[in-house]
Amino acid sequence: MYLDSVGVSDNRFADLTVELTDVAGDPTDSIVWLRNGAGKTTMLSLLLALIRPGRRDFLANKTKNRSLEDLILSGDTAHVVAEWVGPDGQLLLTGAVYEWDGPTRPVDYNSRGGKDRLRRSWWCITPDPDVDGATLDTLPFTFRTGGGFDRERFCSHISRLAIQGVNAVVVNQTIGEWHAALRERRFDPGLFEYFLLVNAAEGGIDGLFAEIDSPGKFVRYLLRFVGNHEQIEPVRDLLKDTAAEIAKRPMYLAEKEFCDDAQGWVSRLGNARSDRDDAARTLDDERLRAGRHKRALLDASAVAADLADRAAIRKGIIEDALNRPGFAGGSSYWIPTRGWSVRDAS
Repeated sequence: MYLDSVGVSDNRFADLTVELTDVAGDPTDSIVWLRNGAGKTTMLSLLLALIRPGRRDFLANKTKNRSLEDLILSGDTAHVVAEWVGPDGQLLLTGAVYEWDGPTRPVDYNSRGGKDRLRRSWWCITPDPDVDGATLDTLPFTFRTGGGFDRERFCSHISRLAIQGVNAVVVNQTIGEWHAALRERRFDPGLFEYFLLVNAAEGGIDGLFAEIDSPGKFVRYLLRFVGNHEQIEPVRDLLKDTAAEIAKRPMYLAEKEFCDDAQGWVSRLGNARSDRDDAARTLDDERLRAGRHKRALLDASAVAADLADRAAIRKGIIEDALNRPGFAGGSSYWIPTRGWSVRDAS
């Protein structure tokens, strides 16, 4: 296992190789014996996070309330690498490289928005000593290069190894793609879920089984290991959503009862509104008709007033004619008055 440029400010790993082998160089069961606070949990957390990168799976978060983001400081290009040996003796290197965008760690780095600024890449290669920079001892990690390789440049190096024919891949996107790359190399990341569960409980396996006090709990515990999570999770989510909807049934029934009671009142209210609208339209029509009638009366009044004025004028003309000197009473005269004539005035 190799760690570089990672850890909290007062306890960091730099260019550290941890040999978990026997004297012959073969992998063996190992015990890491260190004083409290020296980094045992951090080391195991980083190893498990390399294979199970989900933030909720970070071991130190369960045991020490510490996140991966706590271990990556401003300016870090942090590396976590594990070298594995298959049953056929074939070596496989898996690694993760972490770096803050900027590359400054934000003040709120443990918030949801802050966590999203941590850039993570995962890679794996089958070591090839005939290709430069294709083994654990020759890869360009931060300490070895004096900080000359940041995350982007390191990932480009892995990609160039693939172009040169080395079995190598870099994943910058999703955890699912990373797990798919591991499975293509016959490495099952699902096995590490058991290590997470065992080590997340105080007292290890004893503490974990202490909570199993019935056959039903034991069966449910086993199902967590034998089930295919990719197939189970959609069913689990569906059941969870269904249970949430069932829990809302009393509320839905109360809403239905309210709607049933309100329906009659709403219908009557709608009818009353319709009647009011009809009455308003009728009132508008009658007002329009009354306005037209009023206009007609005003027009007729104006015409009558004009005729009255003309009649008054003509009356005055006639009276003037009758009062002129030389008008003999009883005699017959024709007196033209603008188209009018007076005859036999006496």
